[in-house]
Amino acid sequence: MKARIATILKATAILGVTLALAGTAVAGKGFKDPREMEFPPLGEIKAPQAERHVLDNGMVVYLMEDHEFPLVDFRAMVRVGSMYEPEALRGLADITGTVLRTGGTADLPGDDLDVHLESMGAYIEANIGDTDGSVGASFLSENATEGLRLMADLIRNPAFPDEKIDLAKVDARTGIASRNDEPIPIAMREFRKLMYGEHSPYGWHTEYETIEAITRDDLVAFHGQFFRPDQMIFAASGDINPDQMLAQIKEAFGDWPRGTAPIPPDPSIPDQGPQGVYYAEKDGVTQSTVLFGLRGTVASDPDYAALQLVNQILGSGFSSRLVNEIRTKRGLAYAVGSGPGTGLHHPGTWVCYLLVQGDSTLVATEAMRLEVERIVSEPISEDEIQAAKDILLNDLVFELSSKRSVLRRKMRYEFYDYPQDFLESYQRNIRDLDADDLLAAAQRHIHPEQMATFVVGFQDDFDGPLAELGEVTEIDITIPEPASTLIIPEPTMDALEAGRAVVDDAYDAHGGPAMERVDTIKESGKGQMSAMGQQMNFTLETLQDLPDRSYAKIVIGGMFTIERVGFEGGGWTKTPQGVMDRAPEEIEEAQLEKLRTPMLFLPGRDGLTWQSLGQQDFEGVLCDVVHVPDSGIKEWLCYFDASTHQLHAMTYRSRGQTGPITVTELPRNYKKVEGVAMPFALEVRHDGEPFLSLENDNVEINVPVDEALFQKP
Repeated sequence: MKARIATILKATAILGVTLALAGTAVAGKGFKDPREMEFPPLGEIKAPQAERHVLDNGMVVYLMEDHEFPLVDFRAMVRVGSMYEPEALRGLADITGTVLRTGGTADLPGDDLDVHLESMGAYIEANIGDTDGSVGASFLSENATEGLRLMADLIRNPAFPDEKIDLAKVDARTGIASRNDEPIPIAMREFRKLMYGEHSPYGWHTEYETIEAITRDDLVAFHGQFFRPDQMIFAASGDINPDQMLAQIKEAFGDWPRGTAPIPPDPSIPDQGPQGVYYAEKDGVTQSTVLFGLRGTVASDPDYAALQLVNQILGSGFSSRLVNEIRTKRGLAYAVGSGPGTGLHHPGTWVCYLLVQGDSTLVATEAMRLEVERIVSEPISEDEIQAAKDILLNDLVFELSSKRSVLRRKMRYEFYDYPQDFLESYQRNIRDLDADDLLAAAQRHIHPEQMATFVVGFQDDFDGPLAELGEVTEIDITIPEPASTLIIPEPTMDALEAGRAVVDDAYDAHGGPAMERVDTIKESGKGQMSAMGQQMNFTLETLQDLPDRSYAKIVIGGMFTIERVGFEGGGWTKTPQGVMDRAPEEIEEAQLEKLRTPMLFLPGRDGLTWQSLGQQDFEGVLCDVVHVPDSGIKEWLCYFDASTHQLHAMTYRSRGQTGPITVTELPRNYKKVEGVAMPFALEVRHDGEPFLSLENDNVEINVPVDEALFQKP
């Protein structure tokens, strides 16, 4: 469902206007309108036959011979998935599937395996999804025997090295950190949670804490429990001799003992999802994403074929009712459509969706609701039905254009316990259905009065209050921070007084009253930054117009220039790609950065609470450590040199590209500038790793402000 909606939305955004005008444009040039062209009926799909064998250990083997190309494809499907992972270890299945491949085996580590596969022009990939796992590979015929051995070793004996687990965790944390960046994934994720429940593996999602909790032992145990021959289907197709290939598969997998422990039962699913209107606020967007739907059914339902036709007519493709009525005729939506909600393993989510300008949110949603009500109350015309049949049957021809695609479809049907003739039956059912069948199926499964409406957007821009659609429940999409590992005692009066005394000494050491007279600070220097594994040199010019305005010009590698301006409540960034306003999260971070500026927090120390944590050694320097609670900055610690009383280091929690990180700032090389101690060097670390180093060659105080710097281009 998720992949289908994303694909439809992308296609709609790119091609909508072109196809909407296609008939007129073509007819205008004297060509026949393609909608009036007649074609002979499509023939019955004749699925090529594959050999099926069952090894003594229970592993099912499919073999399909095809000598068109000198290639051999292997594919294994394993009865495993995130539906079996513990809730406290959400993400375990995905990380297991990733590291199974990237980690290699004890005999051939992952990096060496990459080199070996590249030398053969081959690949092996692995993945564990919600309800199944797969390992696929492709080799030239001459390397098929070696390829089968490599794949079998990887499936049976993955190494799961710690360094590859750590890399997979970084990717997982990056995904969590960016999961609220775009409204469509937000809507789809939260709608699934509504339909299945937040404690269901079909509805939950990973969090920082669940990723951090995963260990190598968990991967080993998860693999050992579910990767077993009696729960696996293996297929070999392409340029093979079936008898020889079967013998090689028996050699690779035949001595693998079948499992003895029972597979856990599949998670339960509530009878139906909730009703009502749900809203998730997303700042910085001008459009709304709307989902309208309910729990669907499974592909084994007798109405499966009818529901595919109903969905094709209602909202699948550019000729559907939703597109014609809401986008083409009324111009209310950028993209609109529907999905059938029929899953192979468990009921999917039947849903209609809209991408609409914020000030048309309610009117477009009502229009969508009316089309859904019409599909369950009025018979569908024969022309619509025939057009939908042609599309679905034609799609089958393209989807099953190769023997390999047919074999994979057959594998999935057996994996999920569907009849082997399911494909042929589906095609016959599509041909035989009539208007009465479709209306009856729609009325059995599509109930507008039971549907939930989910809206992601900014309600201040809507064309009315959401309550006009029904009772509204606001959904919190805030990403939970991981639990702190920093243990801070409850502050006592003595600790607060001692902390204030330390900060008073630091105020004097940094210039005391001279700091109060600083209006502007101008700096220039050069440094190096680490990003995505690359080291980048840069030059930097900054101007701080205290307390609220700042300008920075960064030139990376001598050629790529970025200018950033910040002010109270806003700002902008200019790059070679253009000018962008600061996002809400950037504005929030700028406020925290201002709060952490010694030139401001030392003179303004009366506005903060300072808790002494005593003295600690920080990289060879004895420091007075002060905690700053209730500041809005998480885990903010200041380390003041016990002998000079100058700020030696500062640590705090912030958000990086991979999620929450611990930032360490190390100001160095203090020099007096008009009586104020200013650091001429700075080192910044993220989670203890070098991130940025800066050396200033010039620092000036109270320079005139060039207002042109703050003019937005």
